[in-house]
Amino acid sequence: MDPILLKYRGNDNEYLIYDTGKFQSALAPRAVRSLCARNFGLGTKGVMVGPIAENGRLVMKIYSPDGEEKQMEKDALAAGHRFLQDAGYIPSGTERSQAESTSRAFAVGKIFLSEEFVKTYLRTA
Repeated sequence: MDPILLKYRGNDNEYLIYDTGKFQSALAPRAVRSLCARNFGLGTKGVMVGPIAENGRLVMKIYSPDGEEKQMEKDALAAGHRFLQDAGYIPSGTERSQAESTSRAFAVGKIFLSEEFVKTYLRTA
């Protein structure tokens, strides 16, 4: 079974990443809230979803712990860029923006979700 989510760290913040290249279901906002909950979930700063083709390039979207889409911050950009490289969506050594280049990012782990969680929180596209 493939991991449903990956966990990446950009500077001092951790993000979950949902790879839309492997999974066709969409994350429901309540799934993001459950996954990011500090007391019961994984306590991350948000969930990134992607890669998404937009204007001829690959982008990641990020959702805050309350399930709302938000603007990418420097540490999230670095984590998203590292994921795109690690997953083979962009070649290693692809240049990052100046803001991203000052950030350190690396993979932390893989998260496997229960069948019950997937049935409850993922909706088919």
